[in-house]
Amino acid sequence: RVVMSRLRQLQPDAALLQEVDEHFIPRNWQGGPLPCGETLEGYVPYRSYSERNEGTVVLLRSAALVRDLSIQTVYLPASEHHGWKTGVVVHARRVGARPDETPIAFASVHLRWGAPEQQTALLAAAVRARAHASVPMVLGGDFNAGVDLLVD
Repeated sequence: RVVMSRLRQLQPDAALLQEVDEHFIPRNWQGGPLPCGETLEGYVPYRSYSERNEGTVVLLRSAALVRDLSIQTVYLPASEHHGWKTGVVVHARRVGARPDETPIAFASVHLRWGAPEQQTALLAAAVRARAHASVPMVLGGDFNAGVDLLVD
């Protein structure tokens, strides 16, 4: 409830969530009350769940961002190659943007702790999901990486 209440209060244009389960945002939720009793009116969810019913979500606030229907949303499923973690990449444009305006790719990933090869594979898959290398990307996630892994 605290997370949903805070999202409602802050009203970010996009929210990238990880470790989301069916009790938080069900697979079939498209608005209305959530299981916790809270609502997230005005948000459209794009989510990828694992067989363990946890996953990643991109929430777009429909007053600010609209999905670019010309670019397929990419759902990165849980697999051994990805460390049994998920990701989702959705392209969106500002509401009222010109049709030729470059979209923004929003990616939410959840990386497995202690599995650098799988972490790299999932990050690479998310980056490859951009429509083109020139498309700006907002990448958010539970990176599960210690500082020692970031320094050679």
